[in-house]
Amino acid sequence: MEIHPQSPDAGIPKNAALTAWLASLDNLARTIQLYTADASALRQKCDPDRLAGRGPASDGAGAVHADVFSEIDKRIGKMQDMEAQLFECRAAMQAFRNRSTTLVPINRLPSECISQILTMACGPEPVHKEDSNSRHPRRPGKPFCLALSSVCRRWRNIALDTPRAWASIQLSDAPPFKYSELMLERSRGRPLHIRIHFPRLQGLGEITNVLHLLQRYISNRYLSLTVIIASRGEAEFLLAHLDEHMERPPQLIGLALAILDDKTREFPAMLGLETYRVTMPMDRLRSLHLISTRLLYCIIPAYANLMELRLNHVAAYGSHREFEAILSSCQRLEFLQLSCVHLGFSEDDDSRNPVVMSAIRTIELVKVPAESINRLLQIIVAPALEALRIQGEECPPPKPEVGESLAVFLATSSQYLQDLSLGAVQMPPDDVAPVLELLSHISSLRLSHIDGITRFLETLASGRCCLQLESLTIENITCGPKSSISASLRKLVQPDNRPLLQRLVVRACEGFDPSDIAWLRANAPDFTFVGSDGNDSLN
Repeated sequence: MEIHPQSPDAGIPKNAALTAWLASLDNLARTIQLYTADASALRQKCDPDRLAGRGPASDGAGAVHADVFSEIDKRIGKMQDMEAQLFECRAAMQAFRNRSTTLVPINRLPSECISQILTMACGPEPVHKEDSNSRHPRRPGKPFCLALSSVCRRWRNIALDTPRAWASIQLSDAPPFKYSELMLERSRGRPLHIRIHFPRLQGLGEITNVLHLLQRYISNRYLSLTVIIASRGEAEFLLAHLDEHMERPPQLIGLALAILDDKTREFPAMLGLETYRVTMPMDRLRSLHLISTRLLYCIIPAYANLMELRLNHVAAYGSHREFEAILSSCQRLEFLQLSCVHLGFSEDDDSRNPVVMSAIRTIELVKVPAESINRLLQIIVAPALEALRIQGEECPPPKPEVGESLAVFLATSSQYLQDLSLGAVQMPPDDVAPVLELLSHISSLRLSHIDGITRFLETLASGRCCLQLESLTIENITCGPKSSISASLRKLVQPDNRPLLQRLVVRACEGFDPSDIAWLRANAPDFTFVGSDGNDSLN
């Protein structure tokens, strides 16, 4: 063993424990060297083969040798104990050294947890109309999952053993897309999430090369496809050529088409005479998301298996009947979101053919005009509905009235409804009680930008309806000096004739008396107050 009279890192300050350990290690090395020399001398002096050439040994010499061997036998056991102690110390120091990467708390997690974290961090991101990054993608660079796999050896090994972490591909690197191809290889047959920014790739003159690259890896694989486009023709081109000349085309389970960089505020028609020429099989399609582009007539048969439908910034002027027919064909649909969707219809259209959606669990109507909201509420029947969110358009008063239509809807669709959110809509006072009486199973209620909220809260506090309500959130409400809002909230927190409200949230509201907020904070089981400035304070 090599001895270092002075550590090579002597110039670096060390703590006392490290200095003592280094000194002990050097002393141990010297002791082992001395022991090795003495043991060698003993073996040479007492070696029977060496002594055999000296003639017969006397009885005294034999007795001396016997004592030596007896003592060696005794000491060998102690040597074995010392060897075991040295091995344990070395193993402990090696384990301590290996923990140099576990100073970060995340590295103390099991590999399965880190694998899940990597998968979530590298997962696909939904596309939004207001997403500036989607409109103008960043410069080409290394994909995020490759950066994560370069943190340390352990992360790299975990990442390589987690094909799901490589299955979300945005083709954001520079041609010839070596990083993206590496991710396709490492995904090892897992379902793919591919995002294509068509205008960017077309500007690079690489759209054909990208299609050829994908065709080498997507055969007969489950595929979720997000395409940023500038026109309907780009979507038609991509959907017509992605599986071209493939014997086993991919199984498309998710499709998102988005026109984000449009120059006008017009709402394109979601239905039209023109059709997309799509050859890719659509019978397994489960999720469809369209932004500023029309529905695809050619895949109407696929709507029978659709489970999630999102439409954003589109209109159905003069074709609402066709749209209602499409909704009727979505027999397995569980989630429907209509955002900035205009459903035009004539005033003399009194038809109310119901659209029965027996599997739907969640409906979200966001920034939808009042006439479109009322139309949908009057025709849709959702007997299994669990969550309903209605957010009207942001417009000057008077806000759109939805009370009558909401009552019609709830009469057939509230049996399992547990979560209701109403925002930027108006309900006449006479409609409040009939609506709330239909919410017998509601457990969570959120009211935002509601002018008639006083009547809402008074009816709730009366104890006649919504007896299973556990959570109440009110947002963007102004509490006037003569308002009974605070009194109603107190009755909900300490009720006389109804179950106790478990959670109360007051957010971005004005005009509340500080004493009322203090009382609610002291008496409500779970109370959160967030001022209009986003802080837990009164302004």
